[in-house]
Formats: sequence, C-alpha cells, structure tokens
Amino acid sequence: MTIRLRHCVALLTALCLAGGTAHGQTAYGSINGTVADASESVIPGATVTLTNVGTQGQTDVETNANGYYVFINVVPGSYSLSVTAEGFSRAVEPEFTLNVNQTRTHDFALEVGAVTETIEVIAEAALLQQSTSELGTAITEEAVKDLPLNGRNYSQLLTLTPGATPVSTAQGNAGGTSFNAPVALPGSSFALPSINGAWNRSNVNMLDGVINHWFFGQSWAVLPIVDAVQEFKVQSHNDKAEYGGVLGGVINLVSKSGTNEFHGAVWEFLRNDAFDSRNPFLDAAREGPTPFRQNQYGAAIGGPVLRNKTFFHFAWEGWKYRRAQQQSYFHPTNDELAGNFQNAILDQVIYDPGTTRVNPADAGSFVRDPFPQNTVPSGRIDPTMRNYFENYFDRPDPNVASPAFNVINSRPQQSDNNTMQVKVDHRFGNADSLWFRYSQLNNPQTLPATVKNGRIFSNRPRNIAGGWVHLLGTNVVLDTKFGWVREALNTEADLAAGLDPLLADGWLGLDEFGAPGIGLQAP
Repeated sequence: MTIRLRHCVALLTALCLAGGTAHGQTAYGSINGTVADASESVIPGATVTLTNVGTQGQTDVETNANGYYVFINVVPGSYSLSVTAEGFSRAVEPEFTLNVNQTRTHDFALEVGAVTETIEVIAEAALLQQSTSELGTAITEEAVKDLPLNGRNYSQLLTLTPGATPVSTAQGNAGGTSFNAPVALPGSSFALPSINGAWNRSNVNMLDGVINHWFFGQSWAVLPIVDAVQEFKVQSHNDKAEYGGVLGGVINLVSKSGTNEFHGAVWEFLRNDAFDSRNPFLDAAREGPTPFRQNQYGAAIGGPVLRNKTFFHFAWEGWKYRRAQQQSYFHPTNDELAGNFQNAILDQVIYDPGTTRVNPADAGSFVRDPFPQNTVPSGRIDPTMRNYFENYFDRPDPNVASPAFNVINSRPQQSDNNTMQVKVDHRFGNADSLWFRYSQLNNPQTLPATVKNGRIFSNRPRNIAGGWVHLLGTNVVLDTKFGWVREALNTEADLAAGLDPLLADGWLGLDEFGAPGIGLQAP
C-alpha cells in the first residue's frame, strides 16, 4: 500500500468515526438514551428500534456495555421507539416529534417478563436539555402553516424565537433587489434579526443542511415556499464543526418529504384596488385609488412512489404584482427646459454666472447680473444636462400642480415570480437512504424610476442538494451531502423585453444603484 493510499484510508476512517460520535448534523436530529432494568442496572446488547411513523422506515441499534444507545442523522419528523432484550418485556414509547437539529434523550427501564409482553412508556417533556448546551428554538410545521404571514414569507416567524431581535430593514422593505432586500413579494414584510446579540449580517441561512444564503444581502438565496417547509430552527452559540464559519445565528430549515399518504394544498391570496380608498395625496391627480393588482397562488403535493421505499414532495408558487410607484418629484417644464423661467413656480431671479465680479460697494462680496427676461440663452444650456432631463424624466407637460412637486409617477412596478421545489427520498433498507432536492426561483421585475424610465431585473437563484446516509454497523455512520447555490443577485438590464410602456420616447440606462448613465439612449 502506497503512502498516499494509506493517508486516504486513514482520512476516510477518521471521517466515519467522527460521524459516529456527532450528535446531529446540521438539518438532522439525534436520539439517545440508556436502557436499564427496574434496579437501574444497565442492559447491554438490548435492541432499540426507531420507526418513522410517516414512512414506516425502521432503524435498529444495540446498546453498548454501558446500556447506552444513540441514533444520529435522523430526519426531523414523527417517530416511535421500541426496546427488546432477552428475559425482559418489550417496551414501546409511542409517537413523538423530533425537531430540526434537536437531540432528544429517551431512557427505558425494562421489566422482567416475556418478550411477547409489551409495556407502553409515557414520557414527560424534559424541562432541561440533557444532551446539548446549544441555544435554539424550533418553529414547528403547525406554526409555519397556520400563522398569518404577509407575503407568505417565513422570515417573519424568526422573531418568535427567544433571543431574536428585529433589526430595521427599511433599506430594502419594498422587496426586489435593493442592497439589503431579499427576493420577496414587493411590499411584504421580512425579518433579518440579530440573534442573541450577534450582528444580523453575520447570520447564515441553510436548507436541508446545505447553504441557501445570499451573502451580498445576508438573506436567503431561494425563498422557501411555506407549504414546502417541514420546520426550521433558529440557533446560536454552537461550537460544532459544521457551524465553524458562522459568526451570528443559524437559520436552519428542513424541507418537507413525502409519506405513505398523499397530502396536498392549493392556495390563492388576492389584493386589489377595489378594496382600497383614494389617497388624497398620492392620488391627487386621480378620481379613485391607484390601480393595484397582487395575486399569490400555488400548490403542493407529496406522497409515495413506492410505499415504504420511495417518496416525493413537489411545491410550486407564483405571484403577479402590479402597483404604481406614486413617487412625486419636481420636473422642469418645457419652457424651463428651453431656458425660460419667467413663469417658474419658484419665482426666482436667474443670474448669469459669467458676469460675476467684485461688489464695488463691498470688496468682500460679489455681484452678478440677471439674465434678461429671466431667460437663459439656448447656447448657454449644457446639452448633456438637457439630454439628461429630456430622457431620464418626462418630455410632456407635468401632470399635477403643486408648489412642492409637479409630477406623480403612476407607472406600475411589475414583479412576477415562479418558485418550484421538488424533493425525492428513497430508502434501500435499514442501512442506506438517499435524498435529492432541487429549488429554483425566477423573478423578473420592472422598477420605474420616473414617468418614462426605470430598471429591469431578472433574478434566477437556484439551490441543489442531496445526500446519502449509510450505517456501517450499530455505532458508525457515513453521512455524505452535496449542495450548490446560485445567489439572488443575478440582475441584468434588458432594454428589449417587456419595456413598451417605458420606452415611449427613449431609454436611459441605470447602473445597479440607480445612478443615471447620461447619454445612453435607445435609437
């Protein structure tokens, strides 16, 4: 055996042994405990069986010389436990729930008797976590599914956990792709909290134990569909190796898997200006409320492909959002663009900077002459700035009269979205299981900056994950995961597609942060 081969074998062995002692890897949980008799003497060699209630998959382990057993890398869900040993009655603990990244301890005290006899164990919830010192709270499926969420955004539930403090996210609260805004339904609420005092931009988002994080905006890459979320956990103060790169909190989601029963859901949420009243300020130029259309809809279904073996879960969600920006701003009139300020709203004298000279009456000051008839000669107007105003703003006359502004931008912000997630689980037997998940989001949107101008974004984040779990005996587990993520910040300006209402008289390009590119004009 070569030195390189020996090193590879040693590394693989070390990884396998390390997996056997870990208590819950990222999205998984673990169950442990001690089996003893009525006199509290431990029982080595007892067989402990863990059964998934939904899929009926079973895993067996034996207690060691100290009567201790452990199940690691257990997918969150509903389970039951049973224990058998020679000379003792069979003990069963009925259905209980294992949460994401949770370590549960279940101890058994067997009674002398025949194996055919069964004793049901009724356990009370432990007031103290016996197996780990981590700080964290799991948000269950019932909370995710039943609590009202503006825009069906799960992040609003983060602040339900102890130690999670809301931090202002006003920089991006309109959705879209602003610097701090995740891909979300425009106008919806979201939370990027500080967890147990850590900086909120140091958190990390994970989905099924794989990174699902937008590092530029410090939020998710693909926004999970609420009906495809099994549960999630918000945790901090972890010293485990899998969280070695995290300075803040960990938001750990687990996606739903199928079971032996078919389950599904269909939904539609609607907002419309028919339910709104007129805004006397922003709707000053209108007789009724501004047109507003918001539809959010989708469906989810999960079930068996092969009972007790292969399962699937599929979810799809979309939204269509149309609402006028209703920004108000001041724009030069046609006369002012031509240099004539005789009828300007501000009624100010326009002075010629080329006539600036020292004030003969006061050497410490300067004077200059006004333009005749308060009109700037056309030859004195910078053509670059004229081009900027004519192309970036609107060439027609202003649409409202006010001392503060003369234009209300009624062009609609448009946001469309299609999100899809599919997950497949397969169990070869008690020793091997595979899973694969694919998530994608397509979110094109138009953000009008003025009456005739705007930006277009096309976000296409992706998240792919999968894993293989293999039991190498009763106390060694090989857990392999892979994942790939494309972040949400994949914006592109598209001057050809879908811009007809914004390209009536030309187009002025904008960079990522809204700075005008003067002179960039469509033919």
